Amino acid sequence: MVIFKFIFSSQRFSVKARRIYASIAGLLQVNSTQLALQIAARDRFIIQSSGYLAPCFFKLI
Repeated sequence: MVIFKFIFSSQRFSVKARRIYASIAGLLQVNSTQLALQIAARDRFIIQSSGYLAPCFFKLI
């Protein structure tokens, strides 16, 4: 995100270029949020699954 801050502060880029970079930054932020939610959901599933599988594993031993 440092790159995007530099671009916005620079006077060399036109308004159109700033809009493009702003949309890219927005997409990256949304994608990172969605990725974090997916990882959390996966971790929650693994924890729940391990809770169910542990008693089954010990019954087999």
